Amino acid sequence: KRGELSAGQRRYRRKIKGYRGFPRSSVSGGKTVSKLDLRYRCESCKKATTRKGFRIKKLEFVEA
Repeated sequence: KRGELSAGQRRYRRKIKGYRGFPRSSVSGGKTVSKLDLRYRCESCKKATTRKGFRIKKLEFVEA
């Protein structure tokens, strides 16, 4: 067995003990929200431009 009483081993044991993980918590699951893809189209020349996507659950357009 390794030197169970050495300082490094004690530090290692302390690190892996307790809530979650080894030595850093694990990444689990995916993102809950996907990025939005906005495209604007010019009414006169029909050229489309895209805006940088951002994360949003719901988007609603309201005419003012």
